[in-house]
This record gives sequence, structure tokens and C-alpha cells, in this order.
Amino acid sequence: MIKSVFAGVVVIAVLTVSNSAQASVKKLHLKPSSLTNKSTVVKGSATKNSMVKLTRYQKTYGYGKASKKGTFRVKLHHKLHAGWKYRLTINKKGYKTVVKYVQVLQTNTTVQNSLNRGKQKDDESQKSPSNNQSVPIKGIEKPSNSSNNASKVEGSSSNSNDSLQKQREIKLADSYFEKAESLKQDSRDARSISDAIWAVYTSFGTASDQYAEMDKEISLAQSALDQAIRNKVDANSAEYLLLKYDLERAQKIKQRAQEDDIHFQTAQELLVLYGRDNFQGLAEKFRSKAEKFIEEGRYLRELAHNLYAKYGLDSNNDLEDFEW
Repeated sequence: MIKSVFAGVVVIAVLTVSNSAQASVKKLHLKPSSLTNKSTVVKGSATKNSMVKLTRYQKTYGYGKASKKGTFRVKLHHKLHAGWKYRLTINKKGYKTVVKYVQVLQTNTTVQNSLNRGKQKDDESQKSPSNNQSVPIKGIEKPSNSSNNASKVEGSSSNSNDSLQKQREIKLADSYFEKAESLKQDSRDARSISDAIWAVYTSFGTASDQYAEMDKEISLAQSALDQAIRNKVDANSAEYLLLKYDLERAQKIKQRAQEDDIHFQTAQELLVLYGRDNFQGLAEKFRSKAEKFIEEGRYLRELAHNLYAKYGLDSNNDLEDFEW
């Protein structure tokens, strides 16, 4: 009985500490400018010195760093496509990663052309005489068009309601998708804390101890890619793409290590608070939380996909991508 009560107290305490630790993580600011069709640049404001990356279905379009004034301008490797949604990710050491989904708008020129075409059709319809004009007959009144007008009003009202419902459901799908992505990040954080507890307990050290070696790998990869550019190696060749991949991989390893620093700090605080002998229970607790977040996120992703599919919109329902 005493053991059961103690276990319950430990579980409640762990949840309280984990929530307070997550609440202490500072928030990032991210406000992108509107995206336009065929654009090759993404601009906006963000937390100074933070890293900004634009992706779509695991494909990186570009990444860069926000200035000291809190603005960013990322040059893209590919042109943006009207109507497509892209994932904008921002991260910085000591902050919780933020993900926003942005959709490319049509350019003003395209919209204006559509308006001009519509106006031209209206002008032509007003100028062209009707072929069905009838000559009034004395003593016989012309039938009223009230019934036809009523049908038109009802049809217009129905179309308006359908349009409003579509807007509401697409907005709901967007909220499902964004919440699912947030849960995916939460699951990765919980999993990382679980791994960090094991690492701290077994004295593997923190990721920050390896920063010098990581910087060296990034420098070597960057030099190799710069040399290929000087040698005018085809940017679409296997050699160039492999060098580019090596550089991005080295940068990603360091970025992940910087994010893990927060998790190592949380793990150390938990072990000090509850004692090193409880490391296994703490690690399993955070792993269970990660699995719960994944389950909820998969469900929301499926709901979003079904709503997008209802209106024939492009969506990513690759649940295998939804992992730790």
C-alpha cells in the first residue's frame, strides 16, 4: 500500500517538473511575409540569430539565419507553386522549435487578369442583343419571371453556403494538421529527454562536448562543396548532390545537438531531484508520453487528410513520416 502511494506521488511530481521545465523554455517569434507564385525568396521577421528553414514533404527549399535586427531573407533552391502549402521551421538554442504552415498566394497580376476577364464578359453580355425578345400581344400580359428569379436566389444561396462550409472545413483541417505537427515535436522532445536520462546516468556526456568536432566536419564539407563550384561541377550531377548532402547532414547533426542541450539539462535536473536510482522509471515515463503524443498526432493527421481530400486539395498523409 505504501509503495502504491509513493508511486502515485512520484508520477504526479514527474509530470509537474516536466511541465515546469517545458514552460521555462523561451518562445520563438516567427512572422513570414506573404508568399507568391514562382517566388524564389522567403522574407519576414523572426527571433534574432535564429535558423529558418522552408520545406515541403521532406524536401528542403532553402534555409538561412535571422539577422540581429530580427529579420530574415532566405533564398530558395526551387520556385514556389501557387496553392501549395509549405512548412516553415524556426529553431534556436534555448528555445522550443516552432513550425508554421504557409500557403502560396496568386500574384496580383494573375488576380487582376482574372478580374479583367470577368469584367470583359459582363460588358459583352450587356452589349449583345437578346435573340429571344418577344413582341407583346395586346390583351395578354407577359408571364412573370418571379419563379425563375426565386430559383436563382435559392441556387445562389446554396452555393454561398457550400463555399462557407468549405472554408470552415479547410480551416479546421489546417488546425488539425498544425496541432499534429506540434504533437510530433512534443513527442520528439519527450523521447529526447528519455534518451538524455539514460545518457546522463551512464555518463555519456552531453552533445555540446562534441561541438568542436562538428564544426570541423561542417568546415570540411563546405570546403569540398566550394571547390566543386569553383571547378564548375554540374549542380545536377551525382558528385555535386552528394557533396551538398554531406554539408546539410553535418549542419543537421550540430543543430540536433544544440536542441538536445535543453533535454540534457532537464534530465540532469530530474536525476538530482528524484535521485539517480530512479532513472529507469523516469526514462520510461517520458517514453510513454512520446508514444501518447504520436498516437494523438496520427489521429489528427488522418482527420486533416480526409477533409483535404474531400475538396481535392493536396495533402501529405504519409504516416510513416510521423515518427520520433
